[in-house]
Amino acid sequence: MNKTLFWYILKDLLKIFLMTSGVLAGIMAFGGLLKPLMQYGLTASQVGKMLAYFMPATQTYSFAIAALFATTVVYGRLGSDNEITACRASGISYLALTMPAVVLGLILSIISLVCLSFVVPHYMLKVERVAFDSLADVVQKSIHRSHQIKIDKNVIYAESAEILPPPKDAPDDEVVRLYGPMFCSYSGRDEKNRINIPGEFYTARSATVIIHRTEDDVQFIAKLDEGALIPREFKGASIGGIGSAEFGPVPIPSLIRENTKFMDIKQLKRLYQDPTRSREIQALYAQVTRQEQEAEFVTMLAATLKRNRQFHFVSEDQTYTLLIDSDVTQLPRTNPSKLGLTCEEPGSRHIRLQRGRGGEVVATDDARQLVIRAFADTGSDLLKIRFELEDVMVGTTGRRSFTHSLSIPIPPQLREWKSRGPQYYLARGSVHSKELKEIRRKLPDLRSGIEAEIHARVSFAVSCLVLVLVGCALGMMFRTGNYLNAFALSVIPALVSLALIITGQHVCENDATAVRMGLAIIWSGNVAVLLLVAALMSHLRRQ
Repeated sequence: MNKTLFWYILKDLLKIFLMTSGVLAGIMAFGGLLKPLMQYGLTASQVGKMLAYFMPATQTYSFAIAALFATTVVYGRLGSDNEITACRASGISYLALTMPAVVLGLILSIISLVCLSFVVPHYMLKVERVAFDSLADVVQKSIHRSHQIKIDKNVIYAESAEILPPPKDAPDDEVVRLYGPMFCSYSGRDEKNRINIPGEFYTARSATVIIHRTEDDVQFIAKLDEGALIPREFKGASIGGIGSAEFGPVPIPSLIRENTKFMDIKQLKRLYQDPTRSREIQALYAQVTRQEQEAEFVTMLAATLKRNRQFHFVSEDQTYTLLIDSDVTQLPRTNPSKLGLTCEEPGSRHIRLQRGRGGEVVATDDARQLVIRAFADTGSDLLKIRFELEDVMVGTTGRRSFTHSLSIPIPPQLREWKSRGPQYYLARGSVHSKELKEIRRKLPDLRSGIEAEIHARVSFAVSCLVLVLVGCALGMMFRTGNYLNAFALSVIPALVSLALIITGQHVCENDATAVRMGLAIIWSGNVAVLLLVAALMSHLRRQ
């Protein structure tokens, strides 16, 4: 095949490919924009950014179909104009005529592999970050649309929401005011009926939500105004008004999901070698550490109170001293991070909480019931202690309920636990929480998902070459000018090939024991199309 004919065909291929790829990429970019636009509501600047960030991905994903269309149209036109017949008469074989398409396919395969390995993950992550640029906006829009927002094991309902300016001492925090809120925390799940089991309900006239975000962590804290606590089970529980109190802190799982599709090939390799580096695994590990720190501290607190009838909580500027009489008993611990105390004698208030500053007692609360909750913050090495007093006398004023909060340093022996690492828990024979079960379940799933993602990227890149061969063969076979029929026919193996890649990925991600079957499905589409190409070229040679 001489150079003139080669460049003649290749120029036509490139011209039609570029036009088709640009149109398909634009359509796919607008299609990808619909979901975040409807789900989160985007500003004009966010729409512009997302369209720009979508283009590298949609351009790459359009390569295979655009190349298929270009080869079908070009070779179909050559056939309808009898140029294929003239080439064959001059001794040029069908295989030689496919060389421009093969070159185009090889170039697109290499570009696709590079883009899928480095460029597309980078820009897809940017798309996610634009959608969640302001968590306060996400909260406000969710409340306005559905009057609810789900955060981990909690659901927050509210009539309306308003974004407030951040506090001066924390300008990076986001603040949202909720009106008529209700906070529902779930304590478990009924697998038989497939429903979540609510634990406690907090209601209030209004609540000020503070969203504190660091690079890898987000915490949600709500300060309730004129609130009330309603437990699901009233036996041994505190109920009633809580005045001004806090809901949380609740760690928010990263809204920018850790997805293998957002990782370049180097990140995938590192994560495959050590899956415990995964942000999700690290978050589960941090949750396990927090739970163990909270449970161990509450156990130490319960033992000290039982032995000494008092406990000192010392922070940087305050000291709380808890004193109990002999008739005060501990309630059964339904939650490892919560301790309940109650007076057996009716009408008595023998639970005393003394608040001190500078070595002097500044106030004393006498209560009939007390619930102490511990929240561990491993990042700052602090334990947030919340005291929920019921039937309490504050000074000379009787109140139904009252709440105090205090942050104290995590005891040194508990502070060291955060350096254990996930491998410590994986090596232990017993599993004490569902988070540990999740770690054990997710590690093999993560490894198989990474394998599937790598193979899917390579398989898609190879499909760019395989599909142009199908387009060549079908285009040359349809010599009546109806080469669009050839394209319509060639789309079938293209769609089957792409569908098998996606199916294989899902098989690997959903069942770590079926990795081999999933990888076989990922590659089966390309193998089937290659066999089809061989059959079509053999048919052309016989003609």
